[in-house]
Amino acid sequence: VAEVSAARAAASDDRDRLYLDARWAIGLLVTGGADQAAPLLELIRERRPDDAAAWIALTGYYAMSDEPSALELTLRDSEVALRLAPDETTVRAERAVALVRTGDPDGARREIARARGAALDARDTGRATMFNYWMAIGDVAEATAEARRMLGGNARLRITGKASLARIDLYAGRLDDGLAALAAAAVEWEALGMSVAAAATRFDAARQAHHAGRDDLAREMLALVASGTTHYRGPASVLRRLIDDGPDAARTARAALAGLPLDAAGHMLELAIADAAEDWPAVLAIYQRVREGRVAPFAMWFAARALARTHRTAEAIELYAALVRHPDAWHEPVLGAEAWHQLGDLQCAQGQRPAARDAYASYLARQTAPIATPEVRRIRAWLTGAGPSSCPGPTVH
Repeated sequence: VAEVSAARAAASDDRDRLYLDARWAIGLLVTGGADQAAPLLELIRERRPDDAAAWIALTGYYAMSDEPSALELTLRDSEVALRLAPDETTVRAERAVALVRTGDPDGARREIARARGAALDARDTGRATMFNYWMAIGDVAEATAEARRMLGGNARLRITGKASLARIDLYAGRLDDGLAALAAAAVEWEALGMSVAAAATRFDAARQAHHAGRDDLAREMLALVASGTTHYRGPASVLRRLIDDGPDAARTARAALAGLPLDAAGHMLELAIADAAEDWPAVLAIYQRVREGRVAPFAMWFAARALARTHRTAEAIELYAALVRHPDAWHEPVLGAEAWHQLGDLQCAQGQRPAARDAYASYLARQTAPIATPEVRRIRAWLTGAGPSSCPGPTVH
């Protein structure tokens, strides 16, 4: 802060000061200070509407935001950013993902075609966002190729590529491989001095490990995050309590959550705490509140589970079906696959056997680990007629 203040004082004119302010705001964005950065960037954009840097940074901010108007603002800012900097592949890919989310796949494909025609090389950071696009439309093969291309880039892009391949492993049910690779990517981020990226990767690995029943790894990841100084420290401490505190977990985790911001991580923890307490009305009330913004798949998961547990089966089926087709569902690889499983169970119990067969087949397509679980073997036997004719799973999990 002192260095930036000194540089601003030494700046010869407003243009130089605006340049420094923009770079300072961008630095805040990538180090967890988005709440401070966004207002500053909006002011810069207003004062210098011809400055591409502010429009580019704001596109990235809104592309990751769960604010109610985030999609609209992503499309607005990306349009201007690309008019000022037409070869900015990251913005073009962010715009494509936003178009997928708004139900315009044709527009998204056009933007990706332009991005791919911009002479991308292995070092281009736009590749990371293009990976997000391929996953959003369910093209795992192309996403895998994009992640492998990143391995030829600079140190940051190589680690991003490794983490992306780890997420593909998780998406494909290779849970132990994916979790180990995510943990290794976090170590590499740390070695590079990228503490926020390391903490984010570990927090995500902990969440996925917990959902997959690997709580020892989840504890290890959360302990490392909670001992750090990033903004993930508080959420990690809450999730540790939820995993470790037994019958008192919901109460102690709720107490630890008090005072933390109710951002995306806070909403996820709110829902997880209510789910752990089996307080289904609270889960549904939280979901109704958070759905005013961009609805995250994890919120849909907890709400669908609450609907099923309160015997609102038709609504649960509808929400699970929306979750598995959500363009952001790949961000929740463990829950996304399990949603197909639970959708099949509910449909089968309701006598919707053709739909259940499709859901179970989609679930099995995500289970590519070399050793099949008993549940996978049971569903496979039911689909092939080699097992009992009764539904292969319970009505409610």
